[in-house]
Amino acid sequence: ALPIWLPCRMGSGLYRSLVVLLFALCRAGAEDTWQLPEFGDVYHVSGTLYLPYAEIHEPFEAWYNLSGGASRIQFYNGQVVTFQHGFEKPFGVNYKISPETTETEFNVRKCFQVNGTNQDPVLPQSVLPNLEGFKPIGQVHFRKRPCTMWQNITIWGKKKNVYTLWVTNSSWGPVPLHYEMRGFNSLLGSHYDKYEVAYHHFSSRVPEGVFKLPDGLKCEGFPGPGAEHRILANPMQEFFSREQSTHRVHHLFDHYTEKYGKEYSHDVEMDHRRQTFTHNLRYVHSKNRASLAYRLALNHLADR
Repeated sequence: ALPIWLPCRMGSGLYRSLVVLLFALCRAGAEDTWQLPEFGDVYHVSGTLYLPYAEIHEPFEAWYNLSGGASRIQFYNGQVVTFQHGFEKPFGVNYKISPETTETEFNVRKCFQVNGTNQDPVLPQSVLPNLEGFKPIGQVHFRKRPCTMWQNITIWGKKKNVYTLWVTNSSWGPVPLHYEMRGFNSLLGSHYDKYEVAYHHFSSRVPEGVFKLPDGLKCEGFPGPGAEHRILANPMQEFFSREQSTHRVHHLFDHYTEKYGKEYSHDVEMDHRRQTFTHNLRYVHSKNRASLAYRLALNHLADR
């Protein structure tokens, strides 16, 4: 870059203004040269999902093939495995395979499915954010590696959501290191949500047959009311498909308030209770995916 000389007798106020302007112009020029990272349509990644408000650290592993219309995501070292088969006609199928215990069976591995619809088809589920609207905000060292920070700020009514992705480079291309969402609600005057994903391993290699369902399992519909089934069948959608996932959680909260006859005095309380319900929902689902000796369920106190 060529040096820029400023007159030494220039007034301090004008000097500072020119420095700020030159910095902004240089940064804008740098942003024009930076290209959004492309991770490819096929990848394998492992990582940990952090939900600090729910006190959850959940390991996961995912395989993704956009062109093949399929993805597979498993949790807690394979205790629960989900498949998203967008290639199945007519509108795709979500599968969840997990150990189940009933009055007559103990820890029996079962397969449940939810079919897509014309209005809500099943698609491959990425565990990387859609980078549309992201901009570079700086270069830093993160986990002892040089990386570029990419950020998107989205305003939804009273909510301001800040999404940040840390990306490093390798000999074969960009590699995701960390993803974070922070949400601030001006109606509540506080942060209402936060989640993070630490990526531990990333490659563009996907083994053959990884999207095939295990042999010998007969898949059936989920038991009980259907409001929760789509979230159970594809938990990661909440964190990487923002609009659709928000709609599903809100729909489930409406079902919950109707079931237990919940009424709130004003919008601020309802917004607070809905977010508390969301954190409790995440906690219950994550603990159940861990296949512990007990199972949790939502009850009338889920908004407290």
